Amino acid sequence: ISVHLMSAIGLAMMAIYLHIRFAPFPRLLRAVSAGDWSTAASNLDQIRKLVATNLALGIVTTGVATIGRALL
Repeated sequence: ISVHLMSAIGLAMMAIYLHIRFAPFPRLLRAVSAGDWSTAASNLDQIRKLVATNLALGIVTTGVATIGRALL
């Protein structure tokens, strides 16, 4: 079960990355090019929160890989 859990978390992490790459990041680039700093800041904040979520999921994945077999 731990392998399946790690795979599911990995898929979620990939989905979050793809969302970052194709949604808020291009909006951030357009806002910076246009000099719209408030829009750029809100997009950067959204990216920051999504990256923090990915970091937390990565830590959970590492925990599952390390002690998952013993507990699950």
